[in-house]
Amino acid sequence: MGGAAEDHRWEWTLPSGVRISATVDSAESVESVYVAGRLVSQASRGSRPEGHVLGDPAGVTVSFQRGALICILRVDGDEVPPTRWPVRKRAERPKPRAVSFPTGIVVAVVLALAAAAGAFVLLRDRGTPGARAGGGAGVYRAENGRFVAHFPERFVARRAVTPIGMSGVVIEDVARADTVVLLALATGDVPREPWLAQKKLHDELQRRAEEARKKLEGQQAAPTR
Repeated sequence: MGGAAEDHRWEWTLPSGVRISATVDSAESVESVYVAGRLVSQASRGSRPEGHVLGDPAGVTVSFQRGALICILRVDGDEVPPTRWPVRKRAERPKPRAVSFPTGIVVAVVLALAAAAGAFVLLRDRGTPGARAGGGAGVYRAENGRFVAHFPERFVARRAVTPIGMSGVVIEDVARADTVVLLALATGDVPREPWLAQKKLHDELQRRAEEARKKLEGQQAAPTR
């Protein structure tokens, strides 16, 4: 069985200064014991549950635990701690793939959501004097400063639970069972300063909301057949 390659290694230094080492070759299923670098005992893996009993130095027994990377050296029954032992290397975790979204797509999604929410709110609030009088009274500012939502005062806003990197708000009127959800995600060349991002999108959002309002008014003013 000589010549087995070392996979795992333990080392001890006895009080007398004698150095003992033990190795396990997983590929060949061989366990070996050395004294001062000289092979003194070798056997198939797990074939000696009683351990390798050495004659020189006397009273030394080296035991390997089958199925685990554990090796114990005892001198006259007393365990001696090793000065070196094998440590399993952790497998490297695969790096997560970064998914990037074109800035134009992200901005378009935010604008589309805002326009749809605006049209929905206008449609529901037409013919409700109280809502028109207090229109736009509600304001919600995202905690990360990425957006500001304006809505009729009958709605109540609360922060939406969103994935990391996104921000959102849930605007709802419980009495009328109306709910609007807005989500925002900033990537690419969108300004990292929160209020700069808000300023960049404010005019566009206002324009889209105005277009939605005019379109809705035109549909309601059109004569029906």
